[in-house]
Parts: sequence; C-alpha cells; structure tokens
Amino acid sequence: MFALSRFSAYFLAVTKAKSIRKAAEKLHVSASAIDRQILMVEAELETPLFERLPQGLRLTAAGEVLAAAIGRWEREFGQTLGLIDEMKGLRRGHVDLAVINALSEGIVPDSVGTLSERFPGITVGVEVLDNALVAKRIADGDVDAGILLGPPPMMGLEVLERVGVPLGIVVPPGHPLASKASVRLGQTLEYRTIFPAPPLVIHEHAQRLYASHQIDSGKFVQCNNTQMMRALIKRNVGIGMVSRLDVQADIQAGLLCFIPLSDAGAGDLSLTLCVASNRQPSRAAREVIGFLAEALREEGARNEAE
Repeated sequence: MFALSRFSAYFLAVTKAKSIRKAAEKLHVSASAIDRQILMVEAELETPLFERLPQGLRLTAAGEVLAAAIGRWEREFGQTLGLIDEMKGLRRGHVDLAVINALSEGIVPDSVGTLSERFPGITVGVEVLDNALVAKRIADGDVDAGILLGPPPMMGLEVLERVGVPLGIVVPPGHPLASKASVRLGQTLEYRTIFPAPPLVIHEHAQRLYASHQIDSGKFVQCNNTQMMRALIKRNVGIGMVSRLDVQADIQAGLLCFIPLSDAGAGDLSLTLCVASNRQPSRAAREVIGFLAEALREEGARNEAE
C-alpha cells in the first residue's frame, strides 16, 4: 500500500527511528528532504511536531496527535483499497493478525503458509503479543483479527470461533507421571512444581485450582514465561502446569509429555478467534479469518479426540 503523502511517509519514519538521519537511510532519501518536509508542515501548523533533543527526536503533544491520525488514515485507506479490489473481483490484499506467543508455532504459521500457497496475492502480517495487548489491538481496529485466550472482558470484541484448550501437567519423558492418561493435582505434590506466574493468562486459572484444594502455590518455583518453563522442565528442574497449547510442538517432537488434569474444576481454557465488532472486514480478511476458524475447529476436534 502506498502512503497517502510524501510527508506522512517521512513523518512516520522519523517517529519510529527518532532520527532524521536514520529515517533517511531507511527510506533511501536525503536527510535534507525529510527535514524540509517536516519544517514546512510545522510552519503551516504553527507548532513543532518534534522536540530536538541531544539523544534524538521526540514527538511533542501535537506530534503524537498527528501520528495517531496518520496511522488511522492509512489503515482506513488500506481498507478502502481492499474494498476497491473486491469491486474489481481481485483476490489480493493485506491482512494483519495479532496472536499470543503460544501460537508462534503450529496453527498460525501452518495456516499462513498454506494461505500464501493458495492465495499468493494475499499478504499476511502477524504480531505476537501478550494476551491483553492482542485484545486491545483487535478492539482498536489496528489488526483485522486476532487469536487469544479468553478473551478478557472488553467492549468491542466479537468472538467468531471458540475452542477448548486442555489444562494439565507437563513432565519430561521417563518421569514417573509420564505414562499416566490423566492425573489429579494431589498426585503431583511430591514433585517440585514450576508455577505459572503473572502475566501469564493461565496464572489465575492455576491459582484458583490450587486454592480450591487448600494448596499454597506460593511455595512453588515461579516463572512468568512459558518458553522458560518448557526449558526448565526439559532440564528436570520440576514439573509444570500449562495448557496443551503451550507445549504442543514439544509433545509432537517427543521432548515433553502432557498429562491432562482430572480434578473437578480443572476444565479447559478457551482459545478464541476475535474481530472488532464495529469493523467491516475486507474480502482478503474474510478469506484469512475463515481459514483460521476452520484450523481452530480442527484443533479443537484433535484435543477432544486425545
């Protein structure tokens, strides 16, 4: 998608780089050309857009307002181009997604890879963020769709697809619990436990479960990153409570074993595909969203079968 104006491209590049020289190098134009455009608009608005500091440029309050407005204009312009493509019957466009870190392997990269082969004219941008930020990006209309756990209570989100993600205990191969089809929480207490700490979404779920059994989770090893939890479990530092989604790749590779919890109240987490309730998706976005919804349904069916 082309920029709405030369100034908007220059302005956004400087905003990101916090330097006219670095922005010029990225855009392959002269620094003087960028500086001239910015000075011209500052003169027209009769207010500075950047503070000139020794360590670089920083947006003024007016600059922040303008940056937000240009971002909105470019997103809306991109949506307009998508609608024009639809009118011409073209199968091309760009779709932005936001997903949680647990989806950086498996469903999302597999789906994007298949889509790129099936619809080479459609490009997909993927942001990997924490759960709350995924929800915010969707609600704010910064992305076309997102996949997250929950979702957290928030106005402006519409859930298109929801599947259960089993919660369980993860152990390395050869562990005494590895051969069990399911496990109760009480059976895990003799082993050192790595407990999911905030801001992991699973933290509150796990804490409630331990509390319902009068077990103080505060005595466990705490970890706020599932990648680190996986690494610690592989090194036999302890066992961990996670969702199956967090360790799917390691299970398939035979590096870890997942044992579902059979305790009453353990339940499943919900993995949801969401869009902004007030946003009209482009044809390309509808194609990608539909494909992701089908992939989630298949994942849900696999979880139930297992």
